Amino acid sequence: MQANVLTLLAIIFGAKFYSSEAAKILFLLPLSTHSHMKIFEPLIGELVSRNHEVTLLSSLHSEISRPNFRQYISVPANILFAHFRDPLEIRRSKENLRFPLAEIVDSCEQVFNSSSLTIVMNSTYDLIFVNGFLSNCLNGLLHLKSTPFIIVTTMVAPSFVSERVGSFWPPSILPLMNNGDYTDAMSFKQRLLNTGMYWVSRLVFSQIFMPAMESVYTNHLRDHVFPSLTEIENNASLVMMNSHFSMGFNRPLLPAIVEIGGIHCEDSESKLSAVSFL
Repeated sequence: MQANVLTLLAIIFGAKFYSSEAAKILFLLPLSTHSHMKIFEPLIGELVSRNHEVTLLSSLHSEISRPNFRQYISVPANILFAHFRDPLEIRRSKENLRFPLAEIVDSCEQVFNSSSLTIVMNSTYDLIFVNGFLSNCLNGLLHLKSTPFIIVTTMVAPSFVSERVGSFWPPSILPLMNNGDYTDAMSFKQRLLNTGMYWVSRLVFSQIFMPAMESVYTNHLRDHVFPSLTEIENNASLVMMNSHFSMGFNRPLLPAIVEIGGIHCEDSESKLSAVSFL
C-alpha cells in the first residue's frame, strides 16, 4: 500500500517529466458541480503543466487550454441538474432538506447513455481521479478498467470514505463534519449524539444509497459480474480531501490520506496589484 502511494505522489507532485514519460490521466467527473470543479481544476492545471496527458469528462467546460489537455462533456450541467430542487429555496420555504437520491440516479442514467462516456471508457489510462461524492454509480467502470484511482472529496471525508484506505475515525472522538459546535473536544452528550448520527448515516448509506448506485452500473453493464461498491472503492490508492487542520482540527491521517484544503485559493498578490487603495 505504501509503495503504491509513493508512486502516485511521484506522478502528481514529482519533478517535471519529458513528454515521452508523461502519464495518461483521466478525471472522471461527469456529475461534478461548479463548487466541486473549483477543487479539481487546480489539480488538473498542475498535472497539465507537468506535461501529463490529461483527459476530463465533466458536465462543465474547463477554461484550461493546452495541447496535452482534452475534455468531453457527458451531459451539460444545465440539463443534468435541471430536476434538482434549489436547496436555498427549500430552506426559505422551511421544508426538510431531502437527500436527492432519485435525482442522482436519474443523472447517472443520463451519463451512462452519453456518447462521451463511451469514448472515454474505451481509452486506456495510467491513473484515474474520481469524485468521492455523486460519482459512485460509475464504480463499475473503475472495476472494468483495473486502473489505479484516487478519490477526491470536496469536503472532509466521512469515515466510510477514509476507511477505503484503512483509516477509521471513531465517532465518539471525531465529529462527522468540521462545522457547528461539534469539535474534537465534544461533551459526553455530543459524543453520544454524534455516534448515533454516525451509525444512522452508515445504515442509510449501506442499505439505501449503495444498492441504488450499484443498480445503475449493473443494469448498464449486464455482461459483467461486479463485486460490491465497497469492495471496488477499497482498491483506491489514495484519498485527497478538501480539509486542513488550520480550518478545523487535527485528524489521525494514514499516509494514503492527503489534506488539500485551500488548493482552490489564488495568489493574493496578483489580486492586490489591481486594487487601488484610497
